[in-house]
Amino acid sequence: CISYLFTAVFALGVLFSFHWGIALVTVVMFLITFMTPQLFKKKLEQANLRRSAAMEQSIEGFKDTVMGVPILYLNNLAERITSRIYRSSDQSEKEIFAADRSEAQAQVCVQAINIFGQVGTNIIAIIYIVYGVIPVSAFAACGNMAGNFFNATVNFVNAWMTIRSSASLWQKFQAEEKETEAKEEVKELSNIDLHDLSYSYGSKQVLQPQNLRFQKGGKYAIIGESGSGKSTLLKIILGMLPGYQGQVLYDGLEQKQVDLSSLYEQVAYADQQVYLFQDSLRFNITLGQDCSDEMLYSVLKRCRLDDFVASLPEGVDSYIGENGKNLSGGQRQRIALARCLLRNTDYLIMDEGTSALDLETAVAIEENLIADPKLTVIFITHNLRESIRKELTAVYELNP
Repeated sequence: CISYLFTAVFALGVLFSFHWGIALVTVVMFLITFMTPQLFKKKLEQANLRRSAAMEQSIEGFKDTVMGVPILYLNNLAERITSRIYRSSDQSEKEIFAADRSEAQAQVCVQAINIFGQVGTNIIAIIYIVYGVIPVSAFAACGNMAGNFFNATVNFVNAWMTIRSSASLWQKFQAEEKETEAKEEVKELSNIDLHDLSYSYGSKQVLQPQNLRFQKGGKYAIIGESGSGKSTLLKIILGMLPGYQGQVLYDGLEQKQVDLSSLYEQVAYADQQVYLFQDSLRFNITLGQDCSDEMLYSVLKRCRLDDFVASLPEGVDSYIGENGKNLSGGQRQRIALARCLLRNTDYLIMDEGTSALDLETAVAIEENLIADPKLTVIFITHNLRESIRKELTAVYELNP
């Protein structure tokens, strides 16, 4: 920018040394050049409004997908992250292109008048030569300096606009390339063993050392006071918190050596914080995977969602607003559970998966899960009912 400004001032000074009239005409033509965008002001404002709306739509879709990354990732559907982002981008691409085209048209006009300004300056120089105001030898220098002036001023303004607009652009992050390590797959998970497992945030230990075992087909409850590390424990088991101390073994394989995608093929996770996409109820349960209506409605019934779905105007294809803000906590939890059960995995891990449900519904769902002999259930609860406790393989209590 500074070099463009210096070039423009220098060129204008040289033109003034030839004759103040040439410098004055150059400045006037320059002002006309930069007044031209006013003719396109309304059109450009409308184009920018459309582009802004399109970008807002695209960013909203991007945010919606990013917020749901843990859901897609833990359901082994990482490839759907990019497809949803591309879909959001494609929907706004036409409006953005139209706005860019309007800007380009205005820029072409400005450049055309810029060229006209250079030609006009040369014509004035020729007139001055004809009347003997300046020598013939000055013509080439006048043309050269006029070109330098106009090009420098246009480049200066463009560069300055680029610098200012860059603040509103997306900041790009470059991840350091990491060497790909060979990972082992968990074929058919039979046991999850935790040996002296603990976790700390800085100097604060949030999970005391634990030695626990979870066997396939078992039913396990994790209880304890708030702050005892129950949710942290589940996230470590799922590979979401790699900086743990101790060992996490899947059939004897340490987590750091395991390809986690092979784990997620066998494990479904219902988080305490349920995230729902701005999409249909069907998508929020299936996450875009092919599924027969028979299987879907079977899961809905199992999660006590069938009556709720029947009350919706478009049934299971009804639209869910931003993060399901119009749904109750219990409805959201049942949708998350249906999402897990539809995957038909051997392991189900729940973090307070029924805490927002009424007593009757919660007991019915929990009993249904516990009664499934093929399903391994690991769940956190603050309200372990005696009827459920007696059916469990083990109850692990954590202490802060």
